[in-house]
Amino acid sequence: MRHYEKLTRRPENFIVTGDAACALNPVYGQGMTTSALEAVELGRLIANRNVRNLKGFAAQFQKALYKLTQGPCLMATSEDMCYPDVEGAKPDFMSRMIHKYFDLVALAMPYDGVIGQRFVEAMHLLKPPTSLLAPGIALRVFRHAFLPHRQAATNEIRATMEMSAVSQI
Repeated sequence: MRHYEKLTRRPENFIVTGDAACALNPVYGQGMTTSALEAVELGRLIANRNVRNLKGFAAQFQKALYKLTQGPCLMATSEDMCYPDVEGAKPDFMSRMIHKYFDLVALAMPYDGVIGQRFVEAMHLLKPPTSLLAPGIALRVFRHAFLPHRQAATNEIRATMEMSAVSQI
């Protein structure tokens, strides 16, 4: 992610969008959707402006773009950072906890269609990733995490996920 929203000086009416602002790992399939959402946001913001006076528009757009791309970028980078050979700052405590939570989401999905649907909506950017942290969803996730009769199946799913992760490397 390039932080153009933090620039103190910029050419007036110059905006940066798409991969030039936030390049996502293509493995997750969110780049084109994110770019399309950026185009929709650009259209929404410009529709509310007098096109004869766009002073300050570039700064406004870059701030909106940052908010829009923060979720997809966080999802992709937090997953990428789990692999030991990936360069960059390693996840902090909060990022590791969120990643552990998303592991629990993945383990609960086969047993709970509501969690599965919300995950798909978040991954396809129909809902923000934070929607997986909604209290109702979190309760369902934790309920599945602590159901003893699911332990054998959970271990099998975890092993499959680990094998899949190894095959991607």
